[in-house]
Amino acid sequence: MIRTLKTLCTVAVCFVGAGTASAQIAIYQHCNFDGYGIEIGTGYWNMGELMDNGMINDDISAVAVDPGYQVTLFADANWSGQALTLSGDVACLVDYDFNDVMSSIVVAPY
Repeated sequence: MIRTLKTLCTVAVCFVGAGTASAQIAIYQHCNFDGYGIEIGTGYWNMGELMDNGMINDDISAVAVDPGYQVTLFADANWSGQALTLSGDVACLVDYDFNDVMSSIVVAPY
């Protein structure tokens, strides 16, 4: 389960952003859940909202997904362009040819 603290820093990762009890996924700057991380709850998230929570455009390399949820990553803003839907953790988006390209996201139960 994803921890939901306002700010959580460890040796490898510092979470930034609102961090609410309803967070179902976390996205990470680097593979193997390293670099900065942002927690995201259910909904549609466009680049502006993600940047407000500390994300940099086209800078995500790993995703952690809580059980019972799925995330669709989009290469472009406004939920367009190439898409990748995941229902579990992915330690390195390089393996999916989706590294450092994400600009919008949808998180939903499945």
